[in-house]
Amino acid sequence: MVHDAWHVRHKAVEDQHEAARIEIKALEKKIARVVDRLISSDSAVVIAVCEREIEKLERKKIVLEEQTASTKLQKQAPAEFIELVLEFLANRCIIWRISG
Repeated sequence: MVHDAWHVRHKAVEDQHEAARIEIKALEKKIARVVDRLISSDSAVVIAVCEREIEKLERKKIVLEEQTASTKLQKQAPAEFIELVLEFLANRCIIWRISG
């Protein structure tokens, strides 16, 4: 049961990472398009708008990268974590002290 839950959680994190990678690539393409527009423009107003758009897209990209980095996949097997949990549960004195 714990093993299955581990794999479900691992798959969910992998899916989140893949979705974030896809969105980061899309943001990079949008940034490249806005930069092209910025380079080809002579208007100060258009340049200012493009710069704000680039900043907004860069912030979104940074947020996605930070979210992905904060949910790194665990390389350890679930058995290593189960051992620690079972050791804790086996020691009833610890549970008694925490609850009382």
